[in-house]
Amino acid sequence: MFVEDDSSVIADKTTFITHTDQNDTTKLFQTSYTEKPTVVFKIEEAQPPEVLSSSAPLPENSNLRRVVDNIFNTMKTNNPKFTNPMVESTWKKYFDTQECKDIIGDMFWYCVIKVEKRKKYDTYKKQLLERISHNYIQLFVNVEHEDKEIFFENFYDCIAQAVFYSMYFAYPKSRSRLNSEEFKRRIYEYVSSKLTGIAVSNQGYKKWILDLGAGNVLSNQGSKQQEGLYNILLPPIRKKQTKRKMQQLRYSPLVKRYLSTKRYEAINAIPVWNMRYTLRNPDKEKELDRKFSYYRKMAISCERKAVEKDKEFQDFSFRVEEKIKEDHREYLKQIKILNEHTQKVLQENANEYANKLVAQSKKEKEEKTKRSSSFKER
Repeated sequence: MFVEDDSSVIADKTTFITHTDQNDTTKLFQTSYTEKPTVVFKIEEAQPPEVLSSSAPLPENSNLRRVVDNIFNTMKTNNPKFTNPMVESTWKKYFDTQECKDIIGDMFWYCVIKVEKRKKYDTYKKQLLERISHNYIQLFVNVEHEDKEIFFENFYDCIAQAVFYSMYFAYPKSRSRLNSEEFKRRIYEYVSSKLTGIAVSNQGYKKWILDLGAGNVLSNQGSKQQEGLYNILLPPIRKKQTKRKMQQLRYSPLVKRYLSTKRYEAINAIPVWNMRYTLRNPDKEKELDRKFSYYRKMAISCERKAVEKDKEFQDFSFRVEEKIKEDHREYLKQIKILNEHTQKVLQENANEYANKLVAQSKKEKEEKTKRSSSFKER
């Protein structure tokens, strides 16, 4: 994330942005907001507050407390640093401040207007951004120097989650639309572009966890749609020319907006840095994900079949070995019987037994001859 360093941006705290008291904000955005907003359940019907106050309130049914709990649960799952109780208390201390809540409320309505493409609210959006920039600077100043890295490292992601989760709670009849990958991607890019200056496209929204009591409602979305679509080998991906974009790195858009409105002399204290970066290709990544998902399923299926065949072979080998052992025992038993019979014959009368064998052999030959002659007559 693009985070302003407090040692360079706030070069002179006596003449820069340490005097951003709340009275200044109230003076800029006077309020006469008394009408209770109508509760709606579809994002298409959502209307921003008609009169701006010091912060645009979230819808009544957005449940900010549960939103913050789910954000921290996501961060704790995805970032090992958040398993530290000290990091948890530090993050919650700053994220529960009024400035942060105001940023969430204003960014919520900014994203609603952007998503619904309501051009008549262009002036309204500018006012929202003005107030977001003010609260962002105030929050940045209030966060202690040693806590800035851990708090602002994924700040844009946390705000994007707060906006999306609030929409999910506030507009239950639009959840099928909200839970689409395209919608989450747009919210993620809107928030990150305003807070960092770059539309982050790392698909971080796929790691979000929103638990309403029965597990993550955002997990495995789209898997049922993709299932069965790739029963054959997929064609190779066509190579497309990589797009590169030039980005100026100086201030984030919110800090730049704040400095331009206040006209501080220190605005030119930091030089401009240019960075060229490669734009991600979402279509190519989706195709790669689909191919990987298909080949992964194929590998799992092959592994399962190999295990089944190995078990069948082991069972068959065991039965063959048992049969060989049984036949060997039977062989030894018959050998023993034959030896006993031979000893018995030798002890009684060997000549009489020999005559019996000769007579039996002669009788078998005669029966064989009769069968042959009767066959020829037919």
